[in-house]
Amino acid sequence: MRRIRLVMLAAVVAVSSVVWSATPAPAAAPAAAPAAATASYYLSLGDSLAQGVQPVPPPDGPSTPTDQGYPDQLYRTLRAANPSLRLVKMGCPGESTSTMVNGGGLCATRYTTGDQLADAVRFLQANLGHVAYVTINIGSNDVLGCVRPTGIDATCTLGEIRTVRTNLDTIVGTLRGSLDRRGVRAAGMTYYDPLLASWPANRSLATQSVIFTDLLNAVEAATYLHHGFRVAPVAFAYRTNNFSIPQGSAVPINVARICRLTWMCTSSPPNIHPKKQGYRLIATTFARTLR
Repeated sequence: MRRIRLVMLAAVVAVSSVVWSATPAPAAAPAAAPAAATASYYLSLGDSLAQGVQPVPPPDGPSTPTDQGYPDQLYRTLRAANPSLRLVKMGCPGESTSTMVNGGGLCATRYTTGDQLADAVRFLQANLGHVAYVTINIGSNDVLGCVRPTGIDATCTLGEIRTVRTNLDTIVGTLRGSLDRRGVRAAGMTYYDPLLASWPANRSLATQSVIFTDLLNAVEAATYLHHGFRVAPVAFAYRTNNFSIPQGSAVPINVARICRLTWMCTSSPPNIHPKKQGYRLIATTFARTLR
């Protein structure tokens, strides 16, 4: 029980302990006209996953934005077919749907307008017709605050999921209104469940966490689809709901994948972020979704 409490607390603390590297990933490109008439952009929005956060040095270093995240890996794939494509990363570690709309929080000083959504809208409007791709992941930080030392606070989680539904509707609806619908491909993603790492110590908690992750993902997927965004099924790619235990294994498939694809089982304290191969799987899932 002591071990699982430490795991849960570490998952929350990891969100608020991110430090920026000396050379942070590129922020938004200037909101002026594109550098060349043929230039096009891939805009990445969201939280720490959109900045490729990992422990540096691994496995126990501080959570730091890197160039190994899913936007960087997806960009290399997309650029193979479009050499003029440029990556613009606006995501911020610690961002929630509330701070993305209203500003404040850990990302208060990152955006020229005061919040990520308004900066994104400015960029989209300034480069209308030159944005080829938009990806977004946001909402996990809203619900992570409901993880307590004794377990998951169900009332808190359900309340935060309602907040995500309201804010995400505003976020995606606002973005959609600023996109050139003739050419841009936009997608959100479903989330994997880092608390599956609690399985060896507390199977009930791991099962409960998947139920809430499914609910969050259902709300997010419905909102993305409602506004014409595609949905990258990252939760499915991570086998989040597969509790089957292969012969010869001590843990279910979903638990084994969380341990292999994220730092939850190998860093101290446990780190919720994907390893490079975990980000690669997210990038591959987005690439298939954006085809």
